[in-house]
Amino acid sequence: MRLVMVTTAQSHWDGLAGNTAMFSEAVVQPMVLDELPNEPVETIFIKKNPDTRRYEKAWRGKSKNFKRVTKQDRDYLTFAVEGLTPFDCPEILRTKTVGCHLLTEFIDSPQEPPKRPIAASIEKKVALKQDIKKPSPAPVTPVIVQEEEKEVVFYNTPVAIDPSVPVYLNGNGKHADIEAVFTTNGIAEPATKPDAPVNIPAADETDAEPGYFRALLSNTNPTSFEQQCYTTLRLLGIHDLHRPTNAAGTDAHGFFKFNTLAVVYTTTLVPVVLQENPLVTDHYLNLLKKEKIRFSSTGYSLKDTQKQVWLITNAVKETELLRTEDGIKLKLIPAQKLLNLYRSRLQEPEMNSDGLWEALKNI
Repeated sequence: MRLVMVTTAQSHWDGLAGNTAMFSEAVVQPMVLDELPNEPVETIFIKKNPDTRRYEKAWRGKSKNFKRVTKQDRDYLTFAVEGLTPFDCPEILRTKTVGCHLLTEFIDSPQEPPKRPIAASIEKKVALKQDIKKPSPAPVTPVIVQEEEKEVVFYNTPVAIDPSVPVYLNGNGKHADIEAVFTTNGIAEPATKPDAPVNIPAADETDAEPGYFRALLSNTNPTSFEQQCYTTLRLLGIHDLHRPTNAAGTDAHGFFKFNTLAVVYTTTLVPVVLQENPLVTDHYLNLLKKEKIRFSSTGYSLKDTQKQVWLITNAVKETELLRTEDGIKLKLIPAQKLLNLYRSRLQEPEMNSDGLWEALKNI
C-alpha cells in the first residue's frame, strides 16, 4: 500500500507539531480505513493553497501509527509523519482533492528498478520510424482578413465611419456634442452634430449600489474578496468593525460589535477547508468565551452579548448553522445575504438600528 495525502493547512507538512496530523474520516478513502497498515507506509504529501486550492509543494516520506479517534462527535484518522524529502510532484497527482487517498497511479520510487536501456532503445527506434512515415505538412497560405466597415447610430441616423480615423470629444464637455470625421462617398470631412436631448433612464435600486456588488459573488481572489466583505459590513452601518490581522491561520479573523451582537468573522472562498479544520473554528469560538476581546488598542466587553462566528463565503446561497457551543453559534454566511440586507436598508426606511441588529442576528 502507498498513499497520497493532500492538505491546505498552513503548518503541513514540514512544520507539524510533534510530526503528527489528522484527517476527518469524511475525506479518507474508505479502502484506507478498511485496511489500516501496521507498518510505516510510503506516502506522497501534497500542500495546496487554502484559498485557491492550487498546488504549492510536495514531499516524499512515510506515514505510520494510524489510529481512528472520535472528538466532539466527529471521527478522525490520526497518524505520524517521518522522513520528509522535497519531491517534484507529477501533474497527475496535483489535482487530488484534500484528504487521504490510495496511490493507484504509477509513480517511480527509489526502490523500483530503472527501465532497461534496451527497452528505451527499442522505443526510440519505433518513434523514429513513425516520424519517417509521417507525410510532410502542406505549405500554409496566409489568409488576409478584410476589416468590415463599421456602422454606428448617431442621433438615430446610421453613419458609416472610417475605421482608421479616431473619434474625438469636444472640449466643451457637453454629453451630446461629439465631433467625428465621417466618410461621405469616400471623402473624409469633419462634421458636428447639434445639441440633442439625452434620454436619462429612471433611477432604480441599483443606482445606490457600489460597482463591486456583482463581482463579489463571483470573486476568486481571496484578498479582494475579504476587502469587499469588509466594505459591505461597513456600508451596512457597522462602526465597531475590525478587519482580519493576517491572511491565513488562526489570526485570519475580524470582529465587530453592534448593540449586543458580538461576531468574530472570517472570509473564505472554500468553506469546506474551515469546516474540516476544527482547530481553527474552535479557536474562533474560544475567543468569544472570554469576558473581553481586544483588537489593536481597542477592547470590547463580551458580557451579556449574543455571540456568533461567521464564515463568510460566496460558495453557498443559504445560511447554514454548523454548530452551537456554549450558546455561541458557528454559521456559514453567504455574501449574497449581506447584499440583500444592504438593499433592504435602502428599500425599508423604517429599518432603524434595532431592526438592523435583529436582521444581523438572524441572518
